[in-house]
Amino acid sequence: MKITTSNLKKLISEHANPQPMRKQTITVEQHEVNCEIANTDATRMQGLMNRDHLEQNTGMLFAFPWADQQSFWMRDTHIPLDVAFADIHGKILNIETGNPLSEKKMLSQGPAMYVLEVPKGWFNLNGLGRGSVIDVHSINN
Repeated sequence: MKITTSNLKKLISEHANPQPMRKQTITVEQHEVNCEIANTDATRMQGLMNRDHLEQNTGMLFAFPWADQQSFWMRDTHIPLDVAFADIHGKILNIETGNPLSEKKMLSQGPAMYVLEVPKGWFNLNGLGRGSVIDVHSINN
């Protein structure tokens, strides 16, 4: 996120007047995930920080306004996660493992517009990986 005066004012306003995150069921190759949608700067910055549990088949989908190199870390995140980076069509570029409280950067292997965080092991459990497709057509940024 590029910090400009306009962006800073918007971010301060979003933090001062937080809106509940929209929830939506999405699919990854026919496997359903009940997601919170992080589609504002404030919700993307908060993510899953300070939570201590995440049910199977639940997660958070980060939707960005455009595809770009994405970088995530696990600061203040207490649960192990699979972090999938996907392009503008929802095709998964790479999946990284996020270890609790780690500040190691996890980077997208190409321009990503979506990032899906789910409990660690979810992708393997469902036989999904690089090249699998997140159905992003129903997501309204």
